[in-house]
Amino acid sequence: MAVNVRFVLTGACHPYSGRQVLFAFPLMSENVPTKVADMKTIIRRCWPAGELPQVAGKINSIGLRILKNGKLLDEEDVLKSVLSPQEQQDSSTQAHTWGTGFDDSTQTVSNTVLMHLVFQNSPPPRPVSTTSRDTPEPKRRVSVESDSSCGCCVM
Repeated sequence: MAVNVRFVLTGACHPYSGRQVLFAFPLMSENVPTKVADMKTIIRRCWPAGELPQVAGKINSIGLRILKNGKLLDEEDVLKSVLSPQEQQDSSTQAHTWGTGFDDSTQTVSNTVLMHLVFQNSPPPRPVSTTSRDTPEPKRRVSVESDSSCGCCVM
């Protein structure tokens, strides 16, 4: 058995925030419960590139976080344990193709669980300080790198 999950895409500086994608996830795979880490693997493998090409090229390199009801889910959280029995029943499907995504926010799907998928770019590495810890580091101007593909900056 699988469940349909509707993700609202989120990311502070991404033009695709607010868009929606539907995925079907198995509750068990080869007698092992599906974890949040498994969900992320399915998302990366089955991303609907035709409908969201601007994300398809980056999906394997950006950080993914999944939230349900405002709670950040841990990598080791079991999907079945974060769903209520009613959600499991209402969103169940017999899909055999996991990750059958779409991006049509006008289409209504009544049997889905709502979650948020947060995209996070990795912060740039901090430079290693060669100064002594006893000597305060002089204040300096922070450089700003612009990422024109998403309209945000990394400081």
